[in-house]
Amino acid sequence: MAKVGDDEWPRENGAPAVAAYLASVTEPGEPIYDFGRQSQIYFLADRPPAAVTFYLRPFVLVDGALEETIAELRATAPRYIVDTEAVSSSPGYAFTARLGDYYYPPAFAELLDERYEFVEVVEYAAVYRLLGAEPPP
Repeated sequence: MAKVGDDEWPRENGAPAVAAYLASVTEPGEPIYDFGRQSQIYFLADRPPAAVTFYLRPFVLVDGALEETIAELRATAPRYIVDTEAVSSSPGYAFTARLGDYYYPPAFAELLDERYEFVEVVEYAAVYRLLGAEPPP
């Protein structure tokens, strides 16, 4: 078991299941995007990130990082976006999902509302699929 705080161990230990799910619904080499802090998902799923910024921290620290990332996601239109902060046990974290009492930044919420549908929660991650897209057979 990973040595992390009580609010983080479910994510650390559940990451392989989230990655396995993403690998099962995408093709090899197909980009995915994690709106969260679990960058190991890309490695574990063997899928590249759909945007250069693939970790939440720059959205808080770097002016324009969120807007640039949203533009990249609109251009690349990954079939799957996951939010590994969606089921958060850390109240007040800046970017937790609409599944609880917290909300996405408006630009990200707009992208999801316009182009994605909620599929399900896998472990601790909210999974969104591009409208009209289906997983491979």
